[in-house]
Amino acid sequence: MSRKGGINRREFLQASALSGAAAGMALRESAGAPIEAGPVAVNDRITVGMIGVGARAHELMQAILTLPDTEIVGVCDAYKGRLERAVARTKGRAKVYRDYREVLADKSIDTVVIATPDHWHATMAVDAMRAGKDVYIEKPLTYAVDEGNTIIGEVRKSGRILQVGSQGMASLVQQKAREIIASGRLGQVT
Repeated sequence: MSRKGGINRREFLQASALSGAAAGMALRESAGAPIEAGPVAVNDRITVGMIGVGARAHELMQAILTLPDTEIVGVCDAYKGRLERAVARTKGRAKVYRDYREVLADKSIDTVVIATPDHWHATMAVDAMRAGKDVYIEKPLTYAVDEGNTIIGEVRKSGRILQVGSQGMASLVQQKAREIIASGRLGQVT
């Protein structure tokens, strides 16, 4: 895919991690309306499928909707009310899925955001990479070492990108705090 002036999947996943954190923290007050990008060729945009659209997913959606050349084209959840809210957030453009495997089977979706209950994370991440999708997944990645090893193996085997979200570590507020501490402005921090 050509990316003349746009962003690639790796940049999207990095930006989503940062933007998702910012949306939930200090930038909430200063954030404006989502950026309305101009027309972008189908091959020059990143399409996103949201798997699980509860409260945390909606914060991530808010951040994703500000990214240029990126569109949320699918939403999946077990609860109808959450799906309706997610579709409304995309101005009616997202397709509704009731089974995450349908999202993964959709060839028009480039990457998925997994924001489901924790016990689904490992299975869905591996299935997504096997389906050729890049993955942004909420923490925890998994609770079990063997599942973590399976996920690492699939990343290496598939060559897909996997980003684990951790708003506490990736937030702009945390980054600024680290900068202030490192600068010595607070003196010796113990």
